[in-house]
Amino acid sequence: MPSDYPKQLIVEGKNDLHVVNAFLKAYGVISSTRPFEITNLEGKDNILDQAKLLELIEQALVGAINVQGLTSIGIVLDADSDAVKRFEQIRYILSKYDLPPQLPSDGLLHRVDELQVGVWIMPDNQSPGNLESLLQTLIPPSGSSLWKYAQDATSIAKEQFEASFRLVDQPKAELHNWLAWQDPPGLPYGTAIKAKMLNVPNNKATAFVRWLDALYDLKIGFTSGL
Repeated sequence: MPSDYPKQLIVEGKNDLHVVNAFLKAYGVISSTRPFEITNLEGKDNILDQAKLLELIEQALVGAINVQGLTSIGIVLDADSDAVKRFEQIRYILSKYDLPPQLPSDGLLHRVDELQVGVWIMPDNQSPGNLESLLQTLIPPSGSSLWKYAQDATSIAKEQFEASFRLVDQPKAELHNWLAWQDPPGLPYGTAIKAKMLNVPNNKATAFVRWLDALYDLKIGFTSGL
């Protein structure tokens, strides 16, 4: 994490990083002018490691003193089987910041003195799931039949052929299947968004980008209804 950035975002993997960049580009924010830095912590376990996460935040607080001080820090991670439990974990880890007991459906924005802390639990702060659960909503209507087939094929692979992926990761398996059947096949998420295989903006994506906009004061001009 750069030592002099006053606005920072922590994500659990490279897919999250590239999706955030692709979403912002779709809403007119390009990487060269993005006013916050994204740090990939390379796994949910590293975000949920209290010592690691607090050390990272403290380093950011100290490092940003030479500019205007750390003003905003956001955390994005998957709910997996339980969004409420995931937020409770983050709230415990960040107990010194006195986060509220419930995560708002539109994402947390919580001010502590001069620092604004944000939390978004994928896909929508309420439902079980992950980044892929959000990306599934971006599949265009023209791809719906193939999407249904990808879901069915994934379930058959799990139930009849003992595919080894965890049930919590089924949305990932489904989405990878669908992307594998596009042209070109198997594009990474961010690239698939830029190639317009996945439709942005839509209401689900906009909810997440509105949270980013509020946390980092991006001044995005959202169109009516999105």
